[in-house]
Amino acid sequence: MKLAKILIPFGIIVTLSYVPMFFPAEWVDLFVREDRIYESLGALFFLIAALIFGFAFFRVDRRLAYLAFAVVFIIFAGEEISWGQRIFRTGDSELVRNINAQQETNIHNLKFLDANRGTAGLLSAGTLFLIFVLAVWLFIPLIAAAYEPGKQFFASFMPIFSLQLFLLMILNFALFFAVGIFLNSYPALYHHRWMSFDWALTEVLEFDTALILLVITAYHVFALASGDAIPRDDAPADAQ
Repeated sequence: MKLAKILIPFGIIVTLSYVPMFFPAEWVDLFVREDRIYESLGALFFLIAALIFGFAFFRVDRRLAYLAFAVVFIIFAGEEISWGQRIFRTGDSELVRNINAQQETNIHNLKFLDANRGTAGLLSAGTLFLIFVLAVWLFIPLIAAAYEPGKQFFASFMPIFSLQLFLLMILNFALFFAVGIFLNSYPALYHHRWMSFDWALTEVLEFDTALILLVITAYHVFALASGDAIPRDDAPADAQ
């Protein structure tokens, strides 16, 4: 499968996902608010990616890294919707209100993490997630592409994802910053009454991040099942 057939349509989808930022307030609400279209789909994308990693572990390659990624993406999905708190009306307790900045049943809004945002934000959930994404989907593939021993080292215990498809993530971040700068210059073009445009933009960014990680995951596992993935050091010679 040529990567252009993936990059072009999903690049268009990522670009169009920022268009609702300029819609009337009720449409911004429909797409961007919690438990609406983007957040619900983001959680679904993470869950599908988890299932794909589970398929990879049980049916294609028994490396524990695939099972670990499945667990991590299940956590991402649960965190995205606060483990169904608002859907199932659960978790509303004094303990949750005391330890969670948004009074929700999740980890990423715990007060000790929320308090570390900004210049000292290495412990914030958003910063840790960004480091994780950059390390696994950008820096390790870069090392693998530039340094053969590094490629063999990482491929021996974990998947090495498509570096080219990370262009979608770069596009996502570029649009996030570009639209933010544009709306900061022309705030009248953003119509929501109480949700700040930087908050709304973050929700769009998270939605696209979930979509892109699903695309990269699906592409990798499809290539793995087809025998086109990067070989492991311990694979039989005829399999390489």
